[in-house]
Amino acid sequence: MIDGVGNVSSVLVVGAANPLCLATVDRLVGPRLSRVYALDSNPDSLSRGAQRIADFGVPNVSQLWYPSRDPVAQRAAVTSAFEESDVDVIVIGPSPRTDAASTDAMAIEDNAEYLERALIDIVNLAGQCATSIAQQGHGVMTLFSHSPRKIPANLDHDYCAAMASLHILAPSIAQVTASNGGKTICAAIDPVRDPNSTRDAGVRSSAMSPLEVASEIVPAIVARRKRRTFEVISLPRSLRKSALRIRPGR
Repeated sequence: MIDGVGNVSSVLVVGAANPLCLATVDRLVGPRLSRVYALDSNPDSLSRGAQRIADFGVPNVSQLWYPSRDPVAQRAAVTSAFEESDVDVIVIGPSPRTDAASTDAMAIEDNAEYLERALIDIVNLAGQCATSIAQQGHGVMTLFSHSPRKIPANLDHDYCAAMASLHILAPSIAQVTASNGGKTICAAIDPVRDPNSTRDAGVRSSAMSPLEVASEIVPAIVARRKRRTFEVISLPRSLRKSALRIRPGR
């Protein structure tokens, strides 16, 4: 379990190719972090992500490949990690595209395949992780999502759709984790400020860096003081201030 000063001993990462997930692990590294389980459906992404995590100084990194569009095998991958040891923190985020998004009619099938991996698979895995936390009796689920807004044309709409879906489903996932002592942190990022939303260098120049995002959410992950079982952290911070200004008075 997370100790009294916020040290984490074990982490499960769903989306080993997602820089936001990797940066969060980097920020969680401490004297007790000895085990990370990295999950991904792409063997190359899984291998690269696991190596990055090992380079952070984590002594034991397990690679767990899961097949896309196979919820039974995905459930088995998550279950195997929880059977091996307790898991303190789960970090989940859809992997961004490795190729440029296309709106060409001939590419629709490829787009659908990406959505199956980034949306359907991730939702299945998030549900299983929430169930495993509830069965374990403790743990923090961390979801990367997008705050609701109109998506500009120059962003990857498929990736943004997957992130928006996690935002919509986060309260339901949180209910499961909270049923037996777990909590859920949902990082709701402005899509325009998410570095994974586009490969356009000009747009990315105004995005938050993965380490900036991780630095904002890790304090909530490791906080030992009892808080709400479901917390939404809007990023960048200016979004939070705006939300407070428009919130109806009580």
